[in-house]
Amino acid sequence: MIVSSSMSVSMRHYFSTNHLRAATFFAKRSYELEAGYTSGHPVADCVRSEHRSCVVSAVVMSAAFMEATINELFSDVADGVSRARYENMPGCERLAESWRAGIPRRAGYSILEKFDVALLLSDKHRFSKGDHAYQNAADVIRLQNALVHYEPESIEGEEKENRKVHDFEKKLTRRFTPCIFFEGSGNPFYPDHVLGAGCAVWAVKSSVSLVENFFNQLGIQVPYGSFRDSLGISELNKY
Repeated sequence: MIVSSSMSVSMRHYFSTNHLRAATFFAKRSYELEAGYTSGHPVADCVRSEHRSCVVSAVVMSAAFMEATINELFSDVADGVSRARYENMPGCERLAESWRAGIPRRAGYSILEKFDVALLLSDKHRFSKGDHAYQNAADVIRLQNALVHYEPESIEGEEKENRKVHDFEKKLTRRFTPCIFFEGSGNPFYPDHVLGAGCAVWAVKSSVSLVENFFNQLGIQVPYGSFRDSLGISELNKY
C-alpha cells in the first residue's frame, strides 16, 4: 500500500521593514561618498553615478516604507493576522471592514490619506497638514513621485536673473544641506543641489517620524520596535 501526503505552507511577508532598511543603507552610503569628497576637486563619474543612485533609492524606499506600513496594518486587521498585536487598538474592526470594502485600498487614496483614514476609524485626530512632520513626509512623497514618474523639464540655473523658481526649490530650501558635489555651481537647485546625502537622510528621518507618530497615536509599538536599533536609524542623527 502506498500512502501519499502533501503539506502546504502559508507565509506572510512584510516589506515595510525591508524598505526602511534599504532606505537607511542608501542614505548612509550617499553620506560616505560625500564625506570622501574634497571641495574643488572633480568627482569621478563612477562616484557621481553611485551617489545619485543611492540618493534616489533612499527617497523612493522611504516613500515605499510609508505606504507598505499602512497597507500592512490594514491587511493584518482585515485578515485577522497578529490578533494579539491589534486586539486593544481602538476601531480595529472598523479598519478591517473598511479595508474589505476597498477603503482606502482601492486606487485614489494617497499614502497620507490612508494614514488619515486609519486614524479617523480609530477615533484619533488626523494629522495636521500644517504640522512640520506631516509637511516633510508629504514632500518626500512628492519628490518620490517626481522621480518615479519622471518627465523631463527645462529648469533655469540659479545664476539667471528673473528666473522661474522651481517648486522643489520653494519647498525644500533649508530643509537639508544641499549636495556638496554642486557647491558653488550654477546648476539648478533641482535636481542637482537637491539630490544629495542631506536629502537622503532627511527622507528617511521624515518617513520614520511620520510612521512612529502614527503608531504612538494608536498606542501600539511600531512593527520594527523590537529591533529598531539594528536598522541604524539613530545613526542618521549624526549626519
